[in-house]
Amino acid sequence: MEERLDQLPDLGYEDEPVEHVKIAVTTFAFKNSEIINLLKQRGEVIKTEQWDEMQAIDRQINQLKN
Repeated sequence: MEERLDQLPDLGYEDEPVEHVKIAVTTFAFKNSEIINLLKQRGEVIKTEQWDEMQAIDRQINQLKN
């Protein structure tokens, strides 16, 4: 990613030209918190062998996915 940023033209936002960009932290965010929460719930009911509840959560996951 640093290499790609280094290849971009200088837009003049800094007082001095930037020779090299260094990335310290990267955070990826996605709009999928709802499905992640459903998958966590599904994992919990599988651990406790609540198969009917698992099927209900599977239906919710499929509905959201579609």
